[in-house]
Amino acid sequence: MTSRFSWSRKTPWLAIGACVPAVALAWLGFGAIVDGERAAETVASKRAQSASALILAALARDMRGAQLLVLSAIDREPRTDSDVDLLDPIGSGLARYAYTDAFFSWHDGDNPDAVTFYSRAERPPHWLPTRTPPATSPLVMSSDGVLGKRLLDRVSKDAAQGHRSSVFSFEVGDGRYQVVAALSYADARPQPPTAVLGFLVSLDWVRANYFGALIAEVARIEGGDRDLVFAVFDDRDRVVAGGPVAAGALGDRRAFALAFFDPLVVAVDPPGDLELPSWAVAVDASGDAALAAAGRTARRTLAVAAAMWVVLGAGLLLTVWGVQTNATLAAMRADFVSAVTHELKTPIANMRAINETLAAGRGSAEMTREYARLGNREAARLTRLVENLLAYARTTDVADAYTMELLSLETVVDKSLQEFAPVLKDGGFEVHVDLPEELPPVRGDATALGLMLNNLVDNAIRYSSARRRITVAAHPSGADVVLSVADQGIGIPKDEVSRVTGRFFRGRNAVTGGSGLGLAIVGRIVADHRGSLAITSEFGVGTTVSVTLHGVPS
Repeated sequence: MTSRFSWSRKTPWLAIGACVPAVALAWLGFGAIVDGERAAETVASKRAQSASALILAALARDMRGAQLLVLSAIDREPRTDSDVDLLDPIGSGLARYAYTDAFFSWHDGDNPDAVTFYSRAERPPHWLPTRTPPATSPLVMSSDGVLGKRLLDRVSKDAAQGHRSSVFSFEVGDGRYQVVAALSYADARPQPPTAVLGFLVSLDWVRANYFGALIAEVARIEGGDRDLVFAVFDDRDRVVAGGPVAAGALGDRRAFALAFFDPLVVAVDPPGDLELPSWAVAVDASGDAALAAAGRTARRTLAVAAAMWVVLGAGLLLTVWGVQTNATLAAMRADFVSAVTHELKTPIANMRAINETLAAGRGSAEMTREYARLGNREAARLTRLVENLLAYARTTDVADAYTMELLSLETVVDKSLQEFAPVLKDGGFEVHVDLPEELPPVRGDATALGLMLNNLVDNAIRYSSARRRITVAAHPSGADVVLSVADQGIGIPKDEVSRVTGRFFRGRNAVTGGSGLGLAIVGRIVADHRGSLAITSEFGVGTTVSVTLHGVPS
């Protein structure tokens, strides 16, 4: 018994032993793929951080350039009585820094309201009077007394405190501006300045034009071959330039102040009328070429690995199924051999004991007749077993041919019940036969159909309980004839009904004895006769086996 179940016990351990290396390999492979993707993401993130830092540096350098490089001219060069002296530095500032809408200047001795404005000939501010520029200069010099006075009045507030710079927000018409000015003094401060040089930045123009050009330039330098996406957002998180940047995308986002000057000049004493919204620059690296290539490689690797794991898993399942099937088959065959051996030994031992008793001459004439009857019964029992074994050998090996002829089911039923008459009588069975007279004959092999019916009756006897009633009935069904054997025995569990026709199968409620071949042989005989087999059973109530055979019209 131990050797019979050794394989079934080893099967789970074999499966586990085969799965552990596969799982370990899958884990290592998956870990390598994940690490590769993380490394690619880290590289892409570093590129995004580098690009955003580059953009911020470019913004800081450019947005402070007009103040640091142009306005400083008021301190580096002595003033004369002519505004022409400022044409070179202002012209350079307008050409280099696109965000400057116009420069303005005022110097000591001028009319306090006489402020000179310098603008581009191709992009004059809408609030300055139109003038025709000189043929040799791209600049236009003009004046606006009202606007100039407003600017000087505001600058004077910072001059009264001795500031060297004046930075504030300003409105001209419906336009929003940021004004940056440098103040020059003759000697000690505070005192009225001797000169003022400044510029105006149109925030509306900046929003519409400035950042887009700068972002495009940085993108060409940093991310043109890496599929990085750049964007600038305002203080309300609206896209100003670039994009689109996906939500939660892999990348970097950094804030900057919308200040066209050095923020240090207002760090100590920020003016109350200066608006400094916080904008942000973002770089999306989710479309980075290296990251995309790593993702494609990871997906291909995962697909190949998944296919390998599926094949390996299928192989393991088939192996486990094959081992379990072989173990089950071996166990069923062992049970079959044990059952057949028992079934052979029992009638042989009984017949031997009967013959020994008769040979000794013991007992009366009545006892001799009883022993003879018992011997016939054991001989019939042994004959049925041998016929089943021969039928099993025939159906599994050589498919021996049948002798087909017209048969009356009434004859087949009578012969079978006569063979079982002693057993039925001794067991106290009530047998009910229902065969109508108009039942048509069937075409079949007499020996095979007799063996089929014997197995059905034998099963009905074996599995009957206290209600010992067996019904053998037949009725025509169209051109066919349906033969059924019903008992009121222990029944078959629902989960076993579809398996009872399998070879060697014995249910968990099977009684002692039997080879497990009866219904398997019945099924094969029915199939060879091109008929059909149906089994209906209710556990604890009884079982009905119905066989449909081809009838022959009269």
